[in-house]
Amino acid sequence: YEDWVETLPGPLASILWFCHTQTGSGKEKYERKLHFFEALAQFVGVVHMSAYSANEGLWADTKEKFNAALAQGGGSLEMATFGVWTNIAAYLSRKSRGLLGSDKDLVFELYKTGNREVLATLFSKKLVAILQETNKIRNDYSGHVGAISERDAGAVNDLLQRKLQDVRSIFGIIWED
Repeated sequence: YEDWVETLPGPLASILWFCHTQTGSGKEKYERKLHFFEALAQFVGVVHMSAYSANEGLWADTKEKFNAALAQGGGSLEMATFGVWTNIAAYLSRKSRGLLGSDKDLVFELYKTGNREVLATLFSKKLVAILQETNKIRNDYSGHVGAISERDAGAVNDLLQRKLQDVRSIFGIIWED
């Protein structure tokens, strides 16, 4: 686990080290894991937005459609939440998968890599599903809930630990290089 964490981008790794080394109540443990998943959604969303913004025409069209979709759900980039970042990751992952099928050279230029493993990870449907699931967990257990028993907090922590292992299986060590 420690070796894998060291391969991650710095901000993600630092949150996971904190999760790994700190003790506390079940609620404190799962809330730290939720911070990781929110940071992961932000990281993936920012990577996608950075790639698209490198192409002015594509970015203008994408941003307009995306902002309209966000507005329908009551979200915005000005006040980005876990849910907004998850929606950004989902939308741009889906769009990128489509582009990869129709214009792989454009995708290679946008993301500044021809490494299909990195692109498959960034565009992963499973990664998007994990972000959506953990955002729902956040809303159900941290964002919109009162007191939670230690037993229930432990169960949430265990669920998030399994989601973290799923992320590990998706990422492998692609960030090492």
